[in-house]
Amino acid sequence: MALIDGVLVNTGEYLPDHAAAIYAKTVPIEVPMTAAREALIEAGLFEVIDQFMGAQSQIDKMWWDKSVTIFRAFPLVETARTALGLTQTQIDELFIEAERIRKLRSGET
Repeated sequence: MALIDGVLVNTGEYLPDHAAAIYAKTVPIEVPMTAAREALIEAGLFEVIDQFMGAQSQIDKMWWDKSVTIFRAFPLVETARTALGLTQTQIDELFIEAERIRKLRSGET
């Protein structure tokens, strides 16, 4: 037990929740396409996604081939996720990994 902000709290319950909040991963809104592609390669998904994108409309292919960044909320991300049977969490983790890669490549970490 500990007195936290004037309230007696069972630290066995408080600390894990507090630690989880501090260390929660934030899903980036957008990442560079190069970092996203590297994350896909690392996850072993690049070839599958690239083949899927090759079968899409010319406009979707243009976005896949020419975009500098990719947004998490971009409808094409959801289309690919659904078609390939990936979960929202898996897509979030790919974006988190792409952001880690971006930071690494830019010298931020």
